[in-house]
Amino acid sequence: MSRNIKSSIAGMAILGLLCSCTNTKTDSTMHSVRQIAPSPNDAIATEHFYGTVNDKDEINVSFKVPGQIEKVFVKDGDFVKEGQLIASLDKADYQLGLEAAQTQYEQLENEIKRLELLYKSKSVSENDYEKAISGLKQAKVQYQTYKNKIDYTELYSPISGYIQHFNYEPSEMVDAGMTVANIISAGNRQIEINIPIATYMKRDKFKSFLAKTLSAEESIPLRLISITPKADNNQLYRMILAFDGNIPASITPGMNCEVQINIANDNPANEYTVPMRSVFEFEGKEYVWTISQDSIVTKREVSMTGMDDKGNAIISAGLDGNEMIVDAGVDMLQENEKVRILPEISDTNIGGLL
Repeated sequence: MSRNIKSSIAGMAILGLLCSCTNTKTDSTMHSVRQIAPSPNDAIATEHFYGTVNDKDEINVSFKVPGQIEKVFVKDGDFVKEGQLIASLDKADYQLGLEAAQTQYEQLENEIKRLELLYKSKSVSENDYEKAISGLKQAKVQYQTYKNKIDYTELYSPISGYIQHFNYEPSEMVDAGMTVANIISAGNRQIEINIPIATYMKRDKFKSFLAKTLSAEESIPLRLISITPKADNNQLYRMILAFDGNIPASITPGMNCEVQINIANDNPANEYTVPMRSVFEFEGKEYVWTISQDSIVTKREVSMTGMDDKGNAIISAGLDGNEMIVDAGVDMLQENEKVRILPEISDTNIGGLL
């Protein structure tokens, strides 16, 4: 065998070895992906806005009579029930007035009884008798007025709620009608958001509403109260929503929250939903990776118009529903790359342990 032939055979052997090594490296670096089929859109789109929790009712309470504060039964932040005593005034002066009015009333009442006998015997004129009756009525009104003033020295909460601030201390003087305490109503909290005109025009298609706060573990259902029909200077429409059901104690006035509006979609026939992780951006456009029958991935441009109520991307163009796309790991792939398709995870073999 000549030296040239030996050299050629040796070269071919080395080349074959290199090719073998190259193929082995390619197989070992092949990306594994899971595939998923696009789902037809369920005709619900979502929009998200940020708002603030407010109170429907905030009441300023005051005494109906002036006086010196004797006792305060609450402090800032306390929860009070409707009809609960929260403060009282010194009753001493009003008690004296009540006793005087009562004495005068009882005295006139006894005199009227004697005068009535004289009137029936025609010993007293009708005019004098009517004046006496009128005086008794005035004394009765004065007596009842002092009784009411005694009652008014005790201040009761008109609603169930929280004491936001009590403005006075015991021994301080207050006048009638002066705000003694601010009470925030419990159970009537609302959320206020501002929506743009594009969302306002779809108000007839609003299906449901959810609130999410940092303090609440789950989304809380809301119900629509009102939408202001006139835009403000920023071309935004004020929207008021109330909590539908029990309000978690962790939700307090002034808290920021996220409101999700679920909106019916008019034309979902050509729309599909895919996981948000399946969509990636390239040169300012949105794409998904489609997978051919021979496991080759190709990026396909799509149009994403929003998210559904489950957080999936709504694709309005670019998919026909017959393709398979990469479910996750889109950032690792390249055009026309061959991938390894992972089997689907069984519902009875979570984690692939069996």
